[in-house]
Amino acid sequence: AAIRANLDLLTPAEYDRINALLCSALASLGVPVVVAAPAARAAAPSAVPCFAEPARGELTLDGRKLVGSAQWRERGAMLQHGSILVDDDQSSIADLLLAPVTPAVPPATLRDALGRAPVMSEVSDALFRAVRELADPDAAPLEIDGDVVREAADIAERYRDDAWTWRR
Repeated sequence: AAIRANLDLLTPAEYDRINALLCSALASLGVPVVVAAPAARAAAPSAVPCFAEPARGELTLDGRKLVGSAQWRERGAMLQHGSILVDDDQSSIADLLLAPVTPAVPPATLRDALGRAPVMSEVSDALFRAVRELADPDAAPLEIDGDVVREAADIAERYRDDAWTWRR
């Protein structure tokens, strides 16, 4: 019931502001996204890949979901997270399920939209420009501490190891 109640909070002002940044950044790359407004409520969590169908407020390209976002708010804090598909790796989810589920329509991807896969810096630069233009003209790149970089490299190595990832 708590999850269902939070579905009604999917388009608060913060969510809309983040969508505006994403729309601006994607438009600057040549990707004309539209904010989804389906008539039906979002589907309950299931084995169907999350990019199979856009929920209210998510970003679409030609009616197919390109950007998936979620927001959690509790006790004055907010966590916003999301994904922009460069390539469609959602089909691999079906291979991992006992009862495979195949979405009727594949999700949109940046490769589809641009005819090529953009490099990460191209997308991150577009996002940073959008932040400066729409939210904070004085925004500056984060200075990353060397200890954090080393720790992240150690963790990344662990998660790239199939033996660790697929352990049971």
